[in-house]
Amino acid sequence: MLRTIFEHIDTTYLDDVKKDYQFYVFLFSLLVLGMGACRLYGRRTWLQWEKSQRKKAGLPVASLISQDTAQSWRYSDLYQSGLLGAVLLAVNAAWIPISPMLFPIPYESFVDSVRVGITSNFLGMVLLMVILILQARGIRFIRHCSGLIIILIASLFAPRVAAWLDLESWDIVAIDASILVILFVCVSYVLGMIEGLRIADPALNYPLVTLETRDGGTLDRAWLYERTDSDYRLVTESGSNNIVPATNVKEIRGPEETPEGLDSRG
Repeated sequence: MLRTIFEHIDTTYLDDVKKDYQFYVFLFSLLVLGMGACRLYGRRTWLQWEKSQRKKAGLPVASLISQDTAQSWRYSDLYQSGLLGAVLLAVNAAWIPISPMLFPIPYESFVDSVRVGITSNFLGMVLLMVILILQARGIRFIRHCSGLIIILIASLFAPRVAAWLDLESWDIVAIDASILVILFVCVSYVLGMIEGLRIADPALNYPLVTLETRDGGTLDRAWLYERTDSDYRLVTESGSNNIVPATNVKEIRGPEETPEGLDSRG
């Protein structure tokens, strides 16, 4: 099998890759940026969704975060957010030629082994996304992800449709590879989704403190979610957001432990 693979990698092909490497770097960067955009989009979308659900349920939400820190998107953020998805894609791409060597199964041709190697990753990616959602929220939460579920189901059936259309072998490989890339974009989106759902919960992100003011007031057991040059911003366990001027802060005690009985997930 290894010999068959190397027969398809001749010097001419390597020369073409060397000549066009800048184009391949551009494609890779574009893929990473796309994954990063989907991850940040999923994070922002589900953060706002979770905030609205928590407000309806009367749970604490940090609503007074400065816009410049909450809404900024930078090129470096896009690239870094997409790197995890790109690494997962690279690992699975490396597994495609390795799997036939570890588990030798007779195939009719080299292209068939590549196609089987690609499609074998589909189910694993779908299961990964479902497991991430289940671990974060449970089976019932999947009903909120109808669009994602449609894409995942379509990706599982698309290879069969491509084979049914009786296309050329390499055309089927190209379709399968495109589906694999789409699935990894979905993985990045799910990672962002989980992050957004988590960020909305003050108990998972901010220290629980007690703040005393110089005028005699007290904020007992509140999450300190932002400190600026001029004020402190806190949300109490009852869901009340407060801005306390820095000049009026007498003492801050904490962090304290969140009571185990407090259900702050929603």
